[in-house]
Amino acid sequence: MWLCGMWIIIPFYLKFQEGEFHGVMRFYFQEAGAKVATKCIRVASSATAKAVIETLVEKFRPDMRMLSIPEYAVYEIHENGEERKLEDHERPLLVQLNWHSDDREGRFLLRRIDEKVRFKST
Repeated sequence: MWLCGMWIIIPFYLKFQEGEFHGVMRFYFQEAGAKVATKCIRVASSATAKAVIETLVEKFRPDMRMLSIPEYAVYEIHENGEERKLEDHERPLLVQLNWHSDDREGRFLLRRIDEKVRFKST
């Protein structure tokens, strides 16, 4: 019985040794004057904000891939109204995990860079 349990632990241990893990994250999207849409996607700890943005644009707006795609960014929005644009090299899953150590809660919002939509939390 112990050996059977060992086979379950080994893949997790090897994955952890490689330094990568995954989590499901919720992202919000809102265009000016539109309702807020949400999507949950599986994100690797090694995934950069740039890679996540490409996936989110495909999920939220698949028709935009054929058109000229405006620039998008992921913003972290906190309960106190603080907002910060993630840099392309940042890793959203790790950013979110650090919220706990800072005793903060927040959301991620995909938004066009040229739009200044205030995200209203519900």
